[in-house]
Amino acid sequence: MNKTNQKSVLFFCISLVSLFLFSQPSYAQLKHQGPSGSEKLAIQEAQKILEHLQMGNTTYPYAHFDKQMKEALPADQLAQVFSNLEKRCGKYQSATDWKVKKNGIYTIVTAKVQFEKTTLQYLITFDLDDLIAGIYFKPLPK
Repeated sequence: MNKTNQKSVLFFCISLVSLFLFSQPSYAQLKHQGPSGSEKLAIQEAQKILEHLQMGNTTYPYAHFDKQMKEALPADQLAQVFSNLEKRCGKYQSATDWKVKKNGIYTIVTAKVQFEKTTLQYLITFDLDDLIAGIYFKPLPK
């Protein structure tokens, strides 16, 4: 290969590598693009569970409990959770400010849940098998 061809190939390779390196988004840019695909799925599942609870349908959420949750919160007690919340806090209105974080093997989804009289934090924890390992409604952290 002559020197002109070698220079052309080298220039092409450098251009290709430069194009690849400089076209990649930075960590800061990625961080502000919103939740990843798995985070979006976790939020969607948490929203679906909340929707079922709010409608009084506990079959779907209970079917997605892990073994410990099924022992700790039997289906008949689960049916009372949301109705008791509405008795104390007023009618459910909305859920906003959805967030996801990882804690070891768990994915934790939180949201602000607005009732007529108060706002609570909804916190639901999924294990590695996407089963519900915890579900809570508690006062907002200060």
